Amino acid sequence: MDTCKLKLIPDYGSSIQMVMSSDPFVPSNIDEMILNREYIYSDQPYHAELNDVSETIEDLTFFVNDMEIESEREEDNGISFGINRRIFTHNYGFAQITLNIKLANQTTMVLYSKFIPILVVNAQNNRSVERMVKYIYDHREQFLLCGSQPSMQAHGLNSEGIKDLESQIQMIQDVIHVYSEMIGYFRLNAKFKLSPVGHVDHYEKAKSVSNQMINYIAMHPEHLMRTSVSTGIRVHKQNFIPNKTLVEENVVDYDIYENQIVLGFLRSLYVMVGSLIDEITKRIKQFPDKQEIEGRYLLSVAFVISATKQRLEMNKKQLNLLYENIEEIYIQYREVLPVSERDVFVLPQPSAVLISVRAYRLIYEQIIRWFQFGMYDFSGEDFILPMLRSDKIYEYYVLLKIYNYIENKGYSLRSATPYSYKKTGFHSSFANPYGLKTLNTFQFKNENTSIELTLYYEPIVYNGKNSNAGENKVGLFRNMSYPYQDGKDGSYYYPDYVIKIQRSEHCQYVILDAKFSKRNTTKANYLSKLLYRYIISISTIDPEDCLLGLVIVNGKSDGTADVVEDIYNRTPNNREIRPFAKILTLTETQDENLQLHENLIDQFLQEIIT
Repeated sequence: MDTCKLKLIPDYGSSIQMVMSSDPFVPSNIDEMILNREYIYSDQPYHAELNDVSETIEDLTFFVNDMEIESEREEDNGISFGINRRIFTHNYGFAQITLNIKLANQTTMVLYSKFIPILVVNAQNNRSVERMVKYIYDHREQFLLCGSQPSMQAHGLNSEGIKDLESQIQMIQDVIHVYSEMIGYFRLNAKFKLSPVGHVDHYEKAKSVSNQMINYIAMHPEHLMRTSVSTGIRVHKQNFIPNKTLVEENVVDYDIYENQIVLGFLRSLYVMVGSLIDEITKRIKQFPDKQEIEGRYLLSVAFVISATKQRLEMNKKQLNLLYENIEEIYIQYREVLPVSERDVFVLPQPSAVLISVRAYRLIYEQIIRWFQFGMYDFSGEDFILPMLRSDKIYEYYVLLKIYNYIENKGYSLRSATPYSYKKTGFHSSFANPYGLKTLNTFQFKNENTSIELTLYYEPIVYNGKNSNAGENKVGLFRNMSYPYQDGKDGSYYYPDYVIKIQRSEHCQYVILDAKFSKRNTTKANYLSKLLYRYIISISTIDPEDCLLGLVIVNGKSDGTADVVEDIYNRTPNNREIRPFAKILTLTETQDENLQLHENLIDQFLQEIIT
């Protein structure tokens, strides 16, 4: 059984029937994914039916964008979902359904649906997601787009070999700058060779006799004059000397290898930048302009990728200006260096001139950097962003809020690494469903205070008897085996973030967990469990270290002011209790709220890190 049909049935509205195939659907562009004009409603409860099933199914697991959805099989191949039947609530952009099927004959298979656009309600919190994505793009978009380290160099390849379009643009600017600075040198001092050039002139001007001269004289007897001098050319007992002959002179010739490279790279760069502009133009046209669908719904992919579109439009504008600059500089160099045309689409071989002469060396160094970098391939923009869940977007958003807060307080980033924890027996939801290589360990230092901070994203806190306890220098452990109520806690904890503050030999820890929900919903659904996990059943490995507290960060506004709320609300005289437990609302309901958020984070971190 290589195919079957899956029917998605909402409580209200039209059903969608799609072919499930063992061949994963790989769209070529976003427009192709929207072309069918069928939509999924994020706020609708769904159930499902399997049709055209040719073999008996013994077991089935249901996934939306690689996230497992609790489901049960019904009679006649129906599929029902858990208590929350709104199985697309936390998805934005597109949804792809995957079925892991076990047949009665014990064979297994994986079937995939097409990508289906998701509609969300036109509400403040969904607009907040749009602003969160923009914030990520404006600050460290690599975390979202390709899960890569933000560039730690001003341009070119960063320390992890990661490329981005902004780096490529910076490199083009660098090339233009070097060529502009060196044009004066090439006007006056460009290298050349002396090439012999023959022309007809008086014989007296000849400095030497060459074979070419002899041949010319033989072919042009009309230039011979009779003479009494015996040293001339003797013909029939008479002496002759040429009046005119072919005279060779050495002239300056700029058509040498090095000049061909200097000019040829400019011309090739012009072609390559033009291809970048064409690719960006094509991609911009793929992005949908219309957001509103059916009145109260929004096409989520339109606003989720709006930051991508805006950034590409800005990049295109920059590249168009650089394109014109390259053309102008090429014309200048073409006048200075009349050489044979040479394409330079691969790194040219070095020469003594390219290496030793300063002007040539500076240009050659730019050529080397360009080909080491390579052409940007836009892989980061291809379908990763639209597949993110809203809670994952919020996690990246909060990560960057904390990251930027620490930098703004005078801490410089010393290292950023993607640490891989040993996950044997670990809860499957920890695995990144999007295949992103996310940096998760950021080390900072303040030179004035000698305080070192480590920001962990999704670290694993093992139980105290596990040999992996303390892995990646996370000095925390789970201190009890008793699960919280439902008995599904497993052996490990995986908080969203841990901040480690190190002074001299001992460390302090703050745990943070992000929930994309309203404050009251967060309290009702998550507070007790998080307090149990991260206050009661976590301890420091080193008894001299200290767990300072827990901060729960919620991402949906309830219409009130964003504040920090102390969970301990019945203490005498507002006494501070440690470990502290607080709820912090961080939303993007305003266009300008950076200072507000910094003030809020100050309330639980400022005292700690100073």
